[in-house]
Amino acid sequence: MKLLTMNIAFASDPDWDGINNFRHRLGVLMDHILSEKPDVFCMQEVRQYQYDLLKPFLKGAGYSFIYNQRETDMSGEGLMVCLKDETTEFQTMERYWFSDTPEVPGTRFSNQTEYTRIGQEALVRYLPTGEFFRVYNNHFECRNPEACTKSMQLLLSRLQKKQAIYPCRFFIAGDLNSLPESDAIQTACHFDVFPVIDVTKELPGTAFSFHDPGVAHGKVDYIFTDRTTAGEAREVRLLDDHVNGIWLSDHYPVCADFAF
Repeated sequence: MKLLTMNIAFASDPDWDGINNFRHRLGVLMDHILSEKPDVFCMQEVRQYQYDLLKPFLKGAGYSFIYNQRETDMSGEGLMVCLKDETTEFQTMERYWFSDTPEVPGTRFSNQTEYTRIGQEALVRYLPTGEFFRVYNNHFECRNPEACTKSMQLLLSRLQKKQAIYPCRFFIAGDLNSLPESDAIQTACHFDVFPVIDVTKELPGTAFSFHDPGVAHGKVDYIFTDRTTAGEAREVRLLDDHVNGIWLSDHYPVCADFAF
């Protein structure tokens, strides 16, 4: 089972970023990602125009997907979970806001920036074995470390409640806007209810700028999982592909392959 996560890098203006404008990156991005044939593909920072451009590629490649946006009126930047029809199917999908009232649209923590942040929780059936697993696709606050820590605490509390009802494999993925030594990441690594394992622990930095492409400034993109699944990880790597100066994003996609 292969899971891939990436921040696809939005631009408020579709014409920004020069050669790395999303319309230029789209074909390169889809060629490289779909050649990996991930069973689960999580995306962050997806604007409506990007979603509209991605849809025909994903449908043509045999993927089902759910797109959730973050604002009160369900517009704005969003997240996507995509599943390969051949091997996986959605059972349920929930969206939550990183706030003290996570079910209330458009809310955020008081110490957060003006941008609301959301997560997605999908219960997925893996068709080759018939078993179920949970996928959490997340994009944390970008400037306030305390808000990132509160986001992780909320996420782990949510996972704990769901695992108490129906325990199964789980994956926490996304752009967590937190370095490995941060309180947010250490909160996950030292969760005392059950093990939450960072399978990307040995990877280098993941985020850079299109003004200085390929020079990573720090690791902020992660995949966590349960102990059993972590023990079945066959390969975990970054996709650092680029074609004639066109990069997949300003975050390296993170890809993990598991032997189940």
